[in-house]
Amino acid sequence: MVASAANLECGLKAANGGEFEIGVLDINLHGVQSYPIAEVLEGRGIPFVFVSGYTGAGVDARFTNVPKLQKPFTAKALGEVPLRVRLSA
Repeated sequence: MVASAANLECGLKAANGGEFEIGVLDINLHGVQSYPIAEVLEGRGIPFVFVSGYTGAGVDARFTNVPKLQKPFTAKALGEVPLRVRLSA
């Protein structure tokens, strides 16, 4: 399943009920942080990466071990997400 969520509410709905292997979360969803979505994915045992234009210092301390893709990123970097997630586990 591929799901796209532009806001926290839609992201939480997808995280709670979706069937997928990996999540890709933008930290900032129109001014709201996606950490509640990350918590749901973590609780379900679904690995994920953060996508952000922020530096690593801007990530909540609970998620410092989560792989990050710095914006802008290439299609190749996005394609390497499954490997990055496996290596961080």
